[in-house]
Parts: sequence; structure tokens; C-alpha cells
Amino acid sequence: MKLRNFFIAAVVGLFGLAACEGVEQDLGVAKISIDQLELSFPKEESSLTVNLTATRDWSVSVNTLPEWIGLSATEGKASAKEQTITVTVDKNDGNDREAAIVFNAGMVRATLTVKQAGEKGEYVVPTVTIAEFIKTDGQTEYIISGKVTNVSTDYQYAYINDGTAEVEVYKPSNWGDYVDKIKKGATMTAQGVYTLYTSSSGKSYDELVGVILSVEEGDTPSEGTAKGDGSLDNPYNPAGAAAYAQSLGADVQSDKSVYIKGKISNVSTTFDASGTYGNATFYIVDATDGTGEFYIFQTLYLGNRKFATGDTDVKAGDEVIVYGPVVNYKGNTPETVGKGASYLYSLNGQTGGNDQPDPTPGDPKGTGTQADPYNAAAANDAASALEAGAKSDVVYVSGKISSVKYQFDADHGTATFNISDDGTTSGSQFTCYSVLYLENKAWVSGYSEVKVGDAVVICGKLTNYQGNTPETASKEAYIYSLNGVTEAGEPTPGDDPTTGDDTTYASNVTWTLGSNAYDNVNSTVNGVTGVKTLKLGTSSKYGDATLKIPAGATKLTFYAVSWNNADAATLVFSVDGTEIGKANPVANSGLKGNSTYELTVTDSDKFEIAVTGGTDVKVETNGGYRAALFAINAE
Repeated sequence: MKLRNFFIAAVVGLFGLAACEGVEQDLGVAKISIDQLELSFPKEESSLTVNLTATRDWSVSVNTLPEWIGLSATEGKASAKEQTITVTVDKNDGNDREAAIVFNAGMVRATLTVKQAGEKGEYVVPTVTIAEFIKTDGQTEYIISGKVTNVSTDYQYAYINDGTAEVEVYKPSNWGDYVDKIKKGATMTAQGVYTLYTSSSGKSYDELVGVILSVEEGDTPSEGTAKGDGSLDNPYNPAGAAAYAQSLGADVQSDKSVYIKGKISNVSTTFDASGTYGNATFYIVDATDGTGEFYIFQTLYLGNRKFATGDTDVKAGDEVIVYGPVVNYKGNTPETVGKGASYLYSLNGQTGGNDQPDPTPGDPKGTGTQADPYNAAAANDAASALEAGAKSDVVYVSGKISSVKYQFDADHGTATFNISDDGTTSGSQFTCYSVLYLENKAWVSGYSEVKVGDAVVICGKLTNYQGNTPETASKEAYIYSLNGVTEAGEPTPGDDPTTGDDTTYASNVTWTLGSNAYDNVNSTVNGVTGVKTLKLGTSSKYGDATLKIPAGATKLTFYAVSWNNADAATLVFSVDGTEIGKANPVANSGLKGNSTYELTVTDSDKFEIAVTGGTDVKVETNGGYRAALFAINAE
């Protein structure tokens, strides 16, 4: 503020006489007062004065003064006489504004309110829909309103939904003023900023952080009468699904998938073809009488697949049947299990997606024996029923390959693919993860590869990875038959050649994977395919691996890049806990997702550190979590 303190010299002179007297005046008890409690300024740069009387030395904390206000003095001596303070404001090209100036004299204070008109007039906090709110910048305040759908007095939060989306009003500062009124069905209006919170379990929450403006009591939704048994012929209604989930106990997932039928009452998150997950979240009520309520959390689209451009989105009033496991989240929110564990079986009578006539996604079939193998839906159910990380006995699963994630390769000897009843992605999909070849052998060059449409029978153990991903246990299942063939035979030289590493990007060192380390995805680098790649770290955890340095080597060279759109990682190299070097790779737009990485690199992405031959060198990420290395060579 250019005018701030421009009267300092004059004020010092004013108080100089009292200071020179050398005798402290007894002015009685501590008091401070100003002759005006409020000053109002026009939008132009201007000045006004107030008269201050203080029986103790006084001051104003300059750190609390906004930049647009200047004072002729920010401190002074005790005096029985009035002291004149000039307040100056800058020109205001924005909205009307206001600030408080606090004058302190010992333990007493006086407050001056400064108001200034603005070129744009009074600022009005915008009122937006919840869908618009969750797309805001997280810094500007907005007003939103919606019906309360869930509330926790213990944790001081309430979810509100206005039909466009849902948001959590989290620990508003004036919660206690409204706690008695905050019930399901009430209408809440709140003001604050948007934030996206992600819990340690990976669940994300759209939140408003601010204050409650009002709560209007409404009709509490009727709980309804529980109906149905969860089968396709007799699906649960919302009250029935809620009762089933509540019977499991807090955070216990059901050991089976069930069918739930209802009408959408509120949509929290619509499907989004541009999103990573392709799922939606909404509430359903009984289609016949509007009673009950059940939370459909992160469900996939028709045919158990992600939503795609051209698919019909969901809206309030749609009648749906949802298929999947359920859980009573935190003991107070019955819902479907998240992250796409459930899907829309039908939407207004359509069951195949893209308005195709009734291509049934596939009901569970089979007992898991060789004579009666599981189909994809039954395998999903059997794996989902397992505790997180547990493994089943050996079973058989039959289907046609609908998509291939990782082909067989000679380095790993396994492949990963999905199967369905008919080889398309419109039905139930089951993931055959890291399965071995025919006769339980590791695949080698010369064996036939798998492709979409191949009929397979898989033999091995199932698992429920991390409690939310049903699949075969890694390297504990194999292809029992491939298009009717059950024997691997001898590999044919020249058949199914693999691309392999170009010598430009080949590695001559081997490594051992440590925590959060992966080498099951090769890369295409500057157009060269099949480049063996070592990836370290996840989105929230550091990763490490140990490099085997051959005898006689004196240096290690390698290319390294960091994850796209994330904090750049630092790679730290050490031997027996002693650091020997670092590398700081930059973010690369091709290092993203889980499929083959498409990388473009330059010489600036190549690094070198000194090593001693015959040692084991640990490399780990630090700072940013994820990085990838390739062309790792000891010389």
C-alpha cells in the first residue's frame, strides 16, 4: 500500500514531547476508544480520519491489514489527548469489500470496520447445482442445496442430493446449530468450497467444506417392506437389499452377488465415457410405491462393462435391475460393493446396452468340476465369496476369450485375459490372471498364442484379490484345453515370433522385484516394440528392486521416466544401505495406465551412475511415487 505509514514522521513528532518528559503519566485504568466505529469509502482512492484515545501504548498488527488499506500510524504512546489516525484505501475495481482494524492497548481493544464500494457492486456468492459444484476450482465459495440422504451425528457429516449429483457436507463449523434438524429427507442449504477427499482404503468423496445456511425439515423416507430373495426371478427390492446388507455386519461383503430391482430416485454420479472407471452412483427406491432406499455405488453399465459414448445414461425415474455383491459400509450405509463389482443387469427393460435387444449377460452356471465347469458368472461368484487374498481349491472354468490384456511371452511364461460365455464383452467377464500354458507348462516361443474367440477351459485356484477383484490366483492356474487341444506338444521353431528388445534399448543386467515393483509390461520406445521395462511404485506407494551388477562393471547406464501428470520421482541407488547415486527422471506422457507403454525419449532421459562390479544395487523411488527404467546396462 503506497500510502501506508506516510504520516509516521509526524506521529513520532507528536509523541516526542511526552517521551522527552521522561515521566510516565498515570492515566488510570487501561482504556482505548475511537470516535467512529465504521468508515465508509467510495470506490475511488480516498482517505478519512478517526480520533483515538488510549491510556496505554497501542498498536495495530500490520500482518492483519489487507493490502488495500493504509494507516498513517500503526502504533502510538499512551496519551490523554486524542490522536488522529488517517485511513486510506486504494481504488476498488472489484466487488464491495469490508475489513476490520483492531487497535490493541494492553488487554483492551477497539475495532474499526472499514467498508468500500466497488466498481462491480455487492458480491453475491453464486448458487449452483451440486453437479456444477463438484467441478469447481476448490477455492471459490458457492451455495448448494439438496435433500439429506445420509447423516452421521458422530462424524458430523451429511450427504445432500439435488437430483444432479450428491456431495458430503463435512464437519461444517456450525453443525451444532442444526444437528437436531438434520434428518433424512430434510432440505439443507450450505455454503463453502469443494474438495475431493480420498480415504486410506481408496474410496473418494466429493465434499463441501464450509457452513450450513439453513435446514428445512422434510418427510423422512419410508423404510418400506423388505421383499425378494436376491434371485433374478425374485430380486430384492431396495428395503430387502438394505436388510440383507445390514444382516452381514459392518463392512462385511456378501459372499454372493444378488439382483436388486428399483426405480432411480437420485443420481449422485452419472456414467462418463471420458472417465477412467465408466461407472455410476445413484439411489433407488421401490418402483411400485417409492418406499425404501438403497445406494447403488460405482456400478458398471449393461453387460458388465464400462459406459461408452453412445450408451444411454441413467436418470431419475429409470427402472433398473442391478447385479452384484453388497456391503453395509461402516455399519450405517447399505450399498453395492464399489469399484465396478456390480453392474446394470437391465435399464428400463434393456439388458444388453446400446439399445440392443436382450443379449442376456449370462447367469451363473456350473459346479466347478471338470465335467461341469463354472462359466464366467459362476467363477466370479465363487471368487467373490472368498476372503480377501484367500484361494479356492482347484476348479475348472470354461468360456471364450473376450479380451487379451497380456499375451504369453517367454520371459514370464504366462498370459492374462478375460473370458465370457460367448467371447464378447457384453456378458459377464472373468479374469484369468497370469495363467500358465497347456499341461501346466510355462509358455515358450514356438507355442501357439491365444486370441479373442478361442475356447478355453482353465484349471486352477481362484482368489479374491484385495477383496474386490475375483480372478485366478497368479501362476496357480493353467489352460486345461485350448480350442479342444489339451497337450502343449513341442514348440515349432519360427511360430509366433516375439518382437523382443531392440539392441538400442536392451538390458544386460537382471533384477529382483521388491515392494510395489513390476516388470510384466513391455514398452514401445521411439517406435521400438518389446522393450523390457521395470516399473517402480504405485499411485500412493514407493517401489524398489535390486539390480544384479556383473563382475568388472564400473558404471550403470539406463533410461528413466516418471509417471504422466504426477510429481516427478527421484530414483535413489544404494548398496547395503549406503547411497551411491541419484537420478531425477521427468514426467513422460506415455507412462500411464496399465497396458503397453508408448514412450518417446531423448538423450536427456538417459542417466549414468558409478557402480562396483559384483554387487547388488538397490534402486527405489522417492518424492514422486512412480517411475520406469529400461535399457539398464552395466559396463
